[in-house]
Amino acid sequence: MSGTLSLKEKLLITGSNGKIGSALAEGLAPFYDIVEFDLPGQDATDYRQLCERLAGCYGVVHLAFDLKHENSRTGANGNPENLLMGQNVLAAAAKLGVQKCIMASSVNAARTYHPTNWSYRTTKLQLERLAGEQALRFPGTDFVSIRFGRVTKDDQPPMPPLRDDQTWLSHRDAAALAHAALSGEPAPAEHVIVYGVSDRPDPPYDLANPWGWSPQDRFGYDSLV
Repeated sequence: MSGTLSLKEKLLITGSNGKIGSALAEGLAPFYDIVEFDLPGQDATDYRQLCERLAGCYGVVHLAFDLKHENSRTGANGNPENLLMGQNVLAAAAKLGVQKCIMASSVNAARTYHPTNWSYRTTKLQLERLAGEQALRFPGTDFVSIRFGRVTKDDQPPMPPLRDDQTWLSHRDAAALAHAALSGEPAPAEHVIVYGVSDRPDPPYDLANPWGWSPQDRFGYDSLV
């Protein structure tokens, strides 16, 4: 009915127009009142604007990232605004007493075979470290970093044969993991880092997590059922 107030908690998603953001916005809509936050209208480098949109929200999922100018091919010349956006979200979540703060990281954050000057990995690891510091300083907010596998716009998995480190995360599994993190109860003052990868033979990552999440979709098997 027009004008009916939603009884769902508000959830802010930065980078809501991206592949992961769009998948989460759709998958989490049944559980939360989604507050979209993305360029060109909203900018996470603007701390005041971010706080205005985050006020009254139960949680925030931070996905905004300038991947074009900070990836495996840009070396040490990344975009410093990526770090600033993450710092702003961490600070705003603590200031406003947001209950859940999920920082999007990447499975690439743990890879060691890239050059040490790969700024993408450096930025992701630094934001994880800062989230851990915030968790100790502000135990009233749960800080979680999810190292996402590859999410595709068409939600189609890669076909075998797979690389040893091949990842894929279905839209359904991504939303279910985010929902588990948002609704679960991590230990106080603990920053939780988990991997989000759909099921594959001989998985390269440990998917252990505090909430009992396990992927429902699979890839790389002879028969996908």
